[in-house]
Amino acid sequence: MSMFNVLFVCTGNTCRSPLAAALLRRALAQAGIEDVSVSSAGLAAGDGDPASTGARTAGAEAGLDLTDHAATRFAPEPVGEAALIITMTRAQRDTILEQAPALTVHTLAGLAGGGDIQDPFGGELELYRHTLRELERAVGAALPAILAIKDGKPWKEVYD
Repeated sequence: MSMFNVLFVCTGNTCRSPLAAALLRRALAQAGIEDVSVSSAGLAAGDGDPASTGARTAGAEAGLDLTDHAATRFAPEPVGEAALIITMTRAQRDTILEQAPALTVHTLAGLAGGGDIQDPFGGELELYRHTLRELERAVGAALPAILAIKDGKPWKEVYD
C-alpha cells in the first residue's frame, strides 16, 4: 500500500498547520483510513521551534497533543514526496507555486469553502480557540476533497 502524503503549510509552522495536521490525522483515524500520511511546514519557520503556547493549549482542550511538534521550514525540493500541499491562505499558495509550479497546491478554503485561515500567532488564547474551530470545520469539510484527490479524481477549488 503506497502512502498518499498531505502537507499543511502556514507561516511559522507553530499554530495553524500543526493544528490542521493533527485534526486531519484524527479524522483519518476515525474513518479508518491508513494510507494517508500528514505533516506540516512553514514558509518562514524556524526549524525545531515548538508549537506556540496558544496552539498547544487550544489543541489540548480539543484532545490534540502538540507537545512534541518541531517546526520545519518549507522547501520545495524535499517536499516532492508530498502529493498534496494545503495552505492556510491564497498568498501562501501563490508563494509556493511561484517557487515550484509543478506541485499540487490548494488552499484549505479552496477545498472546504470559507476564507483564508488567519494567523493567531501572538494573540490571546480565545483567538487560538477561534482558529481551531475554523480549522475543525475546514478540515472536516475538506476531507472528501482530499480523498478525491488521493484517488486521482479531479477536484476544482471552491474559490480561487
